Amino acid sequence: MKYKIVTDHELSEELLRKQLQAIISLFKKNKINSIIIQFGFAWASEFNNWNNMELKINDVIPMVCFVEDRSYGKLGCDDLTFKKQIDQFWIEIVFCHHAGIECSFIGKNNIIKKIYNLWKMEKLNPQIFEEPLKKYPKWKKITLKEIK
Repeated sequence: MKYKIVTDHELSEELLRKQLQAIISLFKKNKINSIIIQFGFAWASEFNNWNNMELKINDVIPMVCFVEDRSYGKLGCDDLTFKKQIDQFWIEIVFCHHAGIECSFIGKNNIIKKIYNLWKMEKLNPQIFEEPLKKYPKWKKITLKEIK
């Protein structure tokens, strides 16, 4: 089953940058040494042409700054996606062009719980949704305990 945790409102640039740093720190603490990163939406047209890049975790923030410094895009205005396989499941975190953050995943793991709790602690009012079984119905809102 596929799930999604989303922040329920637009975040300021300062808060987005704080969350970027927090996610990177969380990965480091959990011995995640590299991630796949994709610059999407507007800045992909100018930088890296929508290609995935595998980066060491310590290189992620400098790369985002490098791309922003060249005016190819901006966090919160253009999509920035992180992908990582944890155990047998994938997690995908998107800093969206509409200044929100989404975390998509399959299956429960410690990182998911930590991201949810981080966003809850930061008062980002995280909402969890389960993908519908049929093609077009709405995603169903659920709780952390309901994740399988």
